[in-house]
Amino acid sequence: MLFRKLYMLISAGMTQSDAVSLLKDNEANLALREILIKIHSNVKKGQSMSGATREFSKIFGGNVLALLQVGEETGHMEKSLKNIADYLEEVANARKNLATALAYPVFLLVSFVIIFFVIVLYCVPRFERAFEPIIKRGKLPLVSKIIFAVSNFICAHYFICALCIVLPICLVL
Repeated sequence: MLFRKLYMLISAGMTQSDAVSLLKDNEANLALREILIKIHSNVKKGQSMSGATREFSKIFGGNVLALLQVGEETGHMEKSLKNIADYLEEVANARKNLATALAYPVFLLVSFVIIFFVIVLYCVPRFERAFEPIIKRGKLPLVSKIIFAVSNFICAHYFICALCIVLPICLVL
């Protein structure tokens, strides 16, 4: 919204210094207000808008600074500010859409992990007790032996196993 407001103010005929001053005076976000105060101070000292914002490249990003510089060099600052505002709105929409698109797979993954642990920690040990006579005779199929062994391992080391599942998920998100 900052660049959209700046675009509207400059398009209305305000100078860059006056537009930034008005924005800084009306900004509710304290961190952004401090940035606008520094930018206003730099612009007032005669620096260009792109030069004044250059020290905040981590906040605004290289694309925004490049568009500001192009606007200054071509004399089309209003168009550049409009392009920046449009670009930042598209990025925000893309992030929102990505978060929405990932909600269902994340829900499925979390559900799978919960169901897996319920089965392995609760159901499989009960089946193992029910099959105890067959296990003692050694007549259990290999797949069942593997399932019981995995369940016993996870029951004995459930914290480490849960950490091995949750940690990669947290790193991806």
